[in-house]
Amino acid sequence: MFADAIALFFVIQSGLSGSAYTRDAPGYSSENYLLANRIQAAVFVRRLQDAVDRNDRLAVAKAIRLPLRVNGPQNYQVRYYRKLSDVLRDYDRLFPAPVVDAIASQDLGDLPRLDGNYMIGSGDIWFGQACLDKFCDDMGRFEIFVINRS
Repeated sequence: MFADAIALFFVIQSGLSGSAYTRDAPGYSSENYLLANRIQAAVFVRRLQDAVDRNDRLAVAKAIRLPLRVNGPQNYQVRYYRKLSDVLRDYDRLFPAPVVDAIASQDLGDLPRLDGNYMIGSGDIWFGQACLDKFCDDMGRFEIFVINRS
């Protein structure tokens, strides 16, 4: 319980951006780091849910890491979005009702994690942090990097 409080302190202390709890932070342990990372991921999803609920397309688009990979409904249909303006233009195609529903209904306490990234729904959206240095000691903010359309 005390470790949870320490991890939460570092997340809050960092302003919930970047890598709030790094290997060089006081009291670092991999368990505390994972807890802090999960808290940051939940905060990201909650903010995304709020933006989707308000239909704030710009806020949703700004939560995307470009280039965004969009996997089509059939095998081998892949499209990359390289500009924010293109994401905004195709917003309704990228975020149809089933994807919006997956975001809205995502349980913040149950964010599946694979290889350091998280998914929303049944893999509808993948998000994570980008490495900002050679050894990934410094991580960027959480961003959506893949949308899977079915």
